[in-house]
Amino acid sequence: MELKNNKLSNLLIEVKINYAISLIDSLLISKSSANSKKDLDKIWKVSGFKTESTFKNHFKKSKGISFQKYCEQL
Repeated sequence: MELKNNKLSNLLIEVKINYAISLIDSLLISKSSANSKKDLDKIWKVSGFKTESTFKNHFKKSKGISFQKYCEQL
């Protein structure tokens, strides 16, 4: 049962990260928002993470680069 819960938890984290990435890409590609920096600062919350540090840790683990570096590359 514990293994099943871990798999489900990992899947949920991956879904949240993928959702966050789609939001980030949309914000950075459109560049129409003067508040895009503020919007990016809220991505962790909008994508369902409880803390910014948890989001950034999972983001780096998933993408292999930091959230900030990812945003700078786009």
